[in-house]
Amino acid sequence: MQGAREFALVLLFAFVFGDPKSFEGHKLYRAFPKNKDDVKFLDNILKAGEDGIDFWTYPTESLDPVEIHVEPTAIQKLEGLFNGASISFQVSQEDVQQAIKKEQATSRASGFDNKYHRLGEILKGSASNKKGLFFFNCGIHAREWISPATCMYMIRQMLETRNSNADVQFMLDTYEWVIVPVLNVDGYEYTHTNNRMWRKTRRPISGSYGADPNRNFNYHFAGVGTSSRPSSDIYTGERPFSEKVTYNVGKYLYERRFELKGYIDFHAYSQLWMSPWGYTNAYPPQYDKMRKAMAAAVNALTKVHGTKYDYGPAAITIYPTTGDTTDWTFGVLGVVHSY
Repeated sequence: MQGAREFALVLLFAFVFGDPKSFEGHKLYRAFPKNKDDVKFLDNILKAGEDGIDFWTYPTESLDPVEIHVEPTAIQKLEGLFNGASISFQVSQEDVQQAIKKEQATSRASGFDNKYHRLGEILKGSASNKKGLFFFNCGIHAREWISPATCMYMIRQMLETRNSNADVQFMLDTYEWVIVPVLNVDGYEYTHTNNRMWRKTRRPISGSYGADPNRNFNYHFAGVGTSSRPSSDIYTGERPFSEKVTYNVGKYLYERRFELKGYIDFHAYSQLWMSPWGYTNAYPPQYDKMRKAMAAAVNALTKVHGTKYDYGPAAITIYPTTGDTTDWTFGVLGVVHSY
């Protein structure tokens, strides 16, 4: 459907400049790199963290189109950069605000799950029981509202069907499930009160705010796919675990590393199920186990609504990045099933 891709992007991605109450006049651009020089040029813009220019998808060696959200004051500058580098582009969404207004469209869910909720409405889980542990977190990127909604839906389904579904009974009897609906709590609440398009945490840093929590873990920290500029959407933070949320989650998982059997970090863009590595295109040790699990998962997902998911290592499937959660849980904690 015309505009469906742009609408989905608005719900799932965001930018780090300013705090506009309205996104009227903001545009979504789609750039088309044709060679490695174009990819490098776009990557330099991304890492520069220019005010008003926010990348929703990143330049890749596969020359995929790059989605860029731009505020009115930066439109002329971005188009000038494109024209100067002879990079073709198109405006795929003329007014981002109009897409945001569609967020309240009727959902196929019902009851509690038929709308996005403020942080205070989201309930907390239960204590440890020393079983093998599965840890899920949603909402690491503040603007990806569908991620917390997905976690809440899973919790509800597990609780409501535990006495009627044998598979759910087995899951709950055999393992402990720790599900964190909103990992980036300050950023998430800020998207409800101030800036719908905020992505990072909200800690004041060098005249800006926040780091990308999914670039803040201590494994190949501050490498490819990151920025050292505090204004950037992919800013690493001054050091690994500089953010309270990443430090506390990392500490909890490290303390329970011998119980931890699986980890999933839920994001909101495209239909992808991804494993380590993010920092390199090399396949990780024990990838055969990961591949079998991912194939089973995406096949099960397809059976629900017919949605097709791609799967594979993150660096190969989407783009390279470092300091992310799953490279850390696999590379440091040894959790094979990290997705």
